[in-house]
Amino acid sequence: MICVTLTCNFGNNNHINVNVIYIKCGRDSMATETDQTLSKRSIWHRGLLMFVFAVLFGLAEAVLIVITLIQFFWAAITGAPNAALRDFGAMMSEWLREVGQFQTFNSEEAPYPWGDWPKDR
Repeated sequence: MICVTLTCNFGNNNHINVNVIYIKCGRDSMATETDQTLSKRSIWHRGLLMFVFAVLFGLAEAVLIVITLIQFFWAAITGAPNAALRDFGAMMSEWLREVGQFQTFNSEEAPYPWGDWPKDR
């Protein structure tokens, strides 16, 4: 959707100045930005990255399961969760979210290792 703003000014000598401003608004503006980005970056390059991230996502899930098990037994034995594992798990979860956003075209920024590793809480 394109919103149009039209302003008319009566200047000196009875001339009419008309300014037309086009503003992208609504959901279509996001789709337009994504389409422009896709035309800049090769879709095949993105497809390759998506494949790599699909493999890394599966590996990260396995790591998260191991962290979950270690954290459970740690808490069962000591009575408190391991802070380092908790923080790493939070960062790993954020990375998985970023990968999901990239995979579904909700983000144009490639996650780690092409982008930054998620920050600690």
